[in-house]
Amino acid sequence: MATNIPNEILQAIFKFVDGKDERDYGTLFNCALVNRQWCNNAIPILWHDPFYRETSDSVIKTLMSFLDNDQLQQLDKIRHRLPLIENKKFDYPSFIRCINLNMLWESLYVLYSPASLEAQDTENTANNGNNGNNGNNGSNGNNGSNGNNASNGNNENTANTAATTTNSTSAQPPSDPDLFEDIKLTLTVLLKMLAQKITNVRRFKINLKLHSSNVEDAQKGEIKNKILELLLEPEISDLLRFTTELQWFQTKPYKGYMPQLAGICSNLEKLIISLGNFDESQTDDATAFIKAQTHLKELEIFNCSSGIQKLISFSRDQVLSIQVLILYHVDFYGCGPLISLTKCENLRHLSFRYCTYIQKEMCNPLFSANFPKLKKVEAPFTSCPVLEEWAKNYSK
Repeated sequence: MATNIPNEILQAIFKFVDGKDERDYGTLFNCALVNRQWCNNAIPILWHDPFYRETSDSVIKTLMSFLDNDQLQQLDKIRHRLPLIENKKFDYPSFIRCINLNMLWESLYVLYSPASLEAQDTENTANNGNNGNNGNNGSNGNNGSNGNNASNGNNENTANTAATTTNSTSAQPPSDPDLFEDIKLTLTVLLKMLAQKITNVRRFKINLKLHSSNVEDAQKGEIKNKILELLLEPEISDLLRFTTELQWFQTKPYKGYMPQLAGICSNLEKLIISLGNFDESQTDDATAFIKAQTHLKELEIFNCSSGIQKLISFSRDQVLSIQVLILYHVDFYGCGPLISLTKCENLRHLSFRYCTYIQKEMCNPLFSANFPKLKKVEAPFTSCPVLEEWAKNYSK
């Protein structure tokens, strides 16, 4: 019987099923509906990265339900917008291990849009007459677990907070001039709550596109800076203090921000950073941030137009810790010999993809160096045929 499967085995199976494919996600969600044991083991996995797909107002509503009274008081002026979920079966925020800052913002934007608020009012009106009977029918339906497993109506609803999403493109432009202040305030309170609940954030993604925001680019820059400043607040910064993976895309920080962030976030094992629109001073800031990481194992640099030599001039600790270095769409114009890479004795994977202005003279130190652990070298579509040939021969 399914109930005789040890929890450790179930968790191993569910983690294997938990891919980033919609079908995998649906399969795992269905596993949570089998019985109480399967639900208890599947829900933490469903919730470890609740925003990896799209925006989700269901997830936001569930998270809001875990705010304490003091936090809710801070949202008094906008609480009328927030129908909270009363019947909480699990401590969902404590399961979260991956935070996507952009998806949090976009989800709040969708939730607070006029179209969404109108739909909420309609849904609340309909539910007021039906929720009692539906909840009882659901809990008596499929098995005898007294409403505590995911097969009953209530748990199916709360488990569905991780599966039901609202597409951000459906939101209408806001009419409320205070909308962005409402979102920022709500985001602040949510991040503070998550900092209290989550003891170990493994991956933090900063990718502030603000696609659904109906504002000019200049105003978006101001909004992005305000969001970034939140991460420096003492009650929120703990989310990043023990993070082991940071992904930074499409977000241009103000000068001096990344060195401040390095004072909080310096335990990264993996850093993925896109520098496409950074100017020289911001590239210098990014260099300082990278050098502050004393346990860095994987570094992926994307869309770098200048300063690459500084970015990969690793510290003494880093030449021993770096195992993976991936450079994608990097401009090597003005770069000198890549001597610093030859000191990375634990390097296992080295990749130059779509790199421009890279020349043989820069790469000569690599050709004569000894990399005892290097197993994989890639250099497709670069401007240096000699490097491409060396990479092909090395990986044979």
